[in-house]
Amino acid sequence: MIKISLLITTFNDPLRLKQTLDHYLKQNPQPFEILVCDDGSTFETKELVGAFAKIARTPIIHLYQEDKGWDAPGIRNLGAIMSRGNYLLMTDGDCVPHPRFIHDHLAAAEDNCFVVGERSHILKEHALAFSTRADVLLYYVCTKKIHKRSFTLRNPFEKPAVYTKECFLKIEPLASKVMACNFGVWKSDFIAVNGFDESFRSWWPEDAECSARLLNSGLKLKKYRKKCLVYHLNHDETSRQCAEEYRFAERSLISGARFTTNGIEQRLSRMSKNQG
Repeated sequence: MIKISLLITTFNDPLRLKQTLDHYLKQNPQPFEILVCDDGSTFETKELVGAFAKIARTPIIHLYQEDKGWDAPGIRNLGAIMSRGNYLLMTDGDCVPHPRFIHDHLAAAEDNCFVVGERSHILKEHALAFSTRADVLLYYVCTKKIHKRSFTLRNPFEKPAVYTKECFLKIEPLASKVMACNFGVWKSDFIAVNGFDESFRSWWPEDAECSARLLNSGLKLKKYRKKCLVYHLNHDETSRQCAEEYRFAERSLISGARFTTNGIEQRLSRMSKNQG
C-alpha cells in the first residue's frame, strides 16, 4: 500500500502557503500525512499550520529549522527523516495542486522509478486570487494570466516520457525536466542516495543533482507534462548564482555518483549530537 508523505517547503510566505494548504485539504484521495517543511519562517507560519492542523482530516505537521540562509535541501531531508509514509511527494508552499494531483501521483508511482510532473506559472499580480475551480482556471487560461499555458489543463490519458541515465550526457537537459516542487520518489530510494546534497546554498539545480544520483542508481525518470500538475503562484524571485552548482551537479551525473557525503546521514548525525 502506498502511503504518501507530502513535503511542502516554505519560507515566510503565509498567504501563498494558505492557498496551497486550502487546495490540499480538498484533494481526493488525501495524502497519508502533510509535513510543512519550514526553512526558518517567522511565527506566523507556525500559527497558520497549527490552524490547518486543527481542521484537517489528514495529519499536518510543522517542521522547523533555524533561518541560516536558503537551505531547501536540508529542510527537505528533515522532512524525509520525520516522514512516516513509504512514498515522498515534494512540492513548495507557493504551488497550488491540480484537483487530481495526489490521484495522479498515486497512479504514477512505480518500483524502480521516480516521477516528476509539470508546473505552469500564475502571473504575480493575479496569484492571490487564483483557484483551480474549473471556471476560474478556464478564465485565467483565456485571459492569459498564466505562463506556460500548455501545462495548465490535465490530460487524463497522457503517458509519461521515460528516461534512463543513458539519456543524459549533460546536466542541462536533466535540469530542464526535473523540479523539486513536483517530485515523487519512494522513501527507500531517496534514503539510498542519501537525499539532497546540503552543500547547495542557492536554489537550482539541487533537484537535478539528486535526480542524477537516482538515475545513476538504476532508477528511471517518469516525466509527465499534462498530468501531476501544479500551479506556481509567482512572486519576487531571489537572486541565484548557480554556475558552480551546475558544474557540481554535472560532475555527479557524469561520474556515476550514487551517494552524497552531505545528506540525510550527516543531518541525522548532527541531530544526534545536538540531542546528546
